Amino acid sequence: MFGTITDRLIATIISVGSLFFPFIDGIEPAFNDVWLSIVENSLVLSMQLENCYTAELDKILMSGQPVTLRFRAELFDKAQKQPVLTKQFYHTLRYNPLEKQYRLYSSEKDNNDYYSTLQLVHLNFSSLSGVKLLKPGDLEKEHDYFIRLTAHLDPITFIGEKSDFDLMLYWNNKKPAVNTETFNISLFYH
Repeated sequence: MFGTITDRLIATIISVGSLFFPFIDGIEPAFNDVWLSIVENSLVLSMQLENCYTAELDKILMSGQPVTLRFRAELFDKAQKQPVLTKQFYHTLRYNPLEKQYRLYSSEKDNNDYYSTLQLVHLNFSSLSGVKLLKPGDLEKEHDYFIRLTAHLDPITFIGEKSDFDLMLYWNNKKPAVNTETFNISLFYH
């Protein structure tokens, strides 16, 4: 019962706060430190999404509601407009106020990590490290490719509420995106 009351209180506070979004400046996250490397004959990705937290978003991260951040990596043949290959990953964060601990599920590793501070959450929730994207067989000879990375926050629904709350409002409703430098299959043979 106490949990339901708490969820409703948090939902009400955030819903009332959402009335003021037209007057709040959002932020624009950006990908930084994007690294592609070859590990065990696979192209792997590491990256950090920066400038993606606000004080209001931090309050939601600390609310106990699950928050999901989705990443998409699309392989494009430079000569085509549609992606040749798409990989998606997500991180779901949930704070346990009783244990004062954050649980972060990472789909690319299929495991949970636990953090005790919001600072550690900021470092790990918005980053990918050593994620396998593709193998040489996914590329054709004499074709140039690049990878486009995007990210977005899923909407959340509070218990007792019927509508979703759009977390992308904190990011000015813009998905951060970046394209890597072009490469070809020779990347695997250097």
